[in-house]
Amino acid sequence: MFSCEVCGKSYTKNRHLRLHFARNHVDKSEWTDKCDVCGKVYADAEILQRHALTHHNLGIKCPIEDCNEEFPSQLAMHKHRKSHFSKDFENLKEVKAKKKKYCCEECDMSFAKHHLLTQHSYIHTNVLPFKCTKCETAFLTLAHRNRHEKVHNGYKCDQCNQRFDTWTDLRSHVSKEHPRRFPCTKCDKTFRMACRLREHMVSHGEVRKLYKCKECDRTFVKKFNLKTHIKIQHENVKTFKCPTEGCLKVFAHNHSLKKHMVTHAPDYVRPTRKRLDKPARKARKGKTNKISLLSQITGIKPKIITVGV
Repeated sequence: MFSCEVCGKSYTKNRHLRLHFARNHVDKSEWTDKCDVCGKVYADAEILQRHALTHHNLGIKCPIEDCNEEFPSQLAMHKHRKSHFSKDFENLKEVKAKKKKYCCEECDMSFAKHHLLTQHSYIHTNVLPFKCTKCETAFLTLAHRNRHEKVHNGYKCDQCNQRFDTWTDLRSHVSKEHPRRFPCTKCDKTFRMACRLREHMVSHGEVRKLYKCKECDRTFVKKFNLKTHIKIQHENVKTFKCPTEGCLKVFAHNHSLKKHMVTHAPDYVRPTRKRLDKPARKARKGKTNKISLLSQITGIKPKIITVGV
């Protein structure tokens, strides 16, 4: 940093300090940098050099249409160019001012719409201007009043014309009773989300990409499932901890934690370990690759590309 010895101001560059000193602490009669063309005197030689360019036509034209001005430097041209936009801005302000026909009687402010003038009146009266037509509640803005009145009228379902007290109840009703479905064009399956349909369409492709685990040779359709498998099976990472005080159990899956939380309920009854009337499921022998149901039905076996991670 470069500090001025007279007033203590600091600058990051020495030339800025010199310019400050010449302009503020040196009398103009002592300035020595004089222009040979017009006789103007400047506080610093760099300013004089920049001024000298104005006496030489460098041919930098203003890019604005119908403007024929030329300037010796890009800086001078850009400064001039801003004047065009400032004129347009002033003209725009005048046009907008003409459109504001609703004037406040208490002050000089004007508005383009009547409800904005009504909203502005709160500053002078301190009374909320927009009252509900169904009750005594008042609001500052028209939008807030209109939204509140829907509580009295209810939220109507476009599918079945049923009305609900809150927007949340309406959205819950739509998701349960009128859920949007994305049907598969290859089979009869439907999905609630488009991303799930895109994932499913991979099963109909002639080429299927599988992600292979390097530790146990298991394969997965999604890379995320492979990463989850590695964390849980090979790295033994468990992130879902039971929040109940005194319980130290940790689980690898969120659904396992939810299943465990039932055991902390006061009316919980532990189920029997095994149903005697149900035959035991036979264990799967060997590590044979599972054939998808689609391949079993159509007889077409897709080409599998295995990718290791």
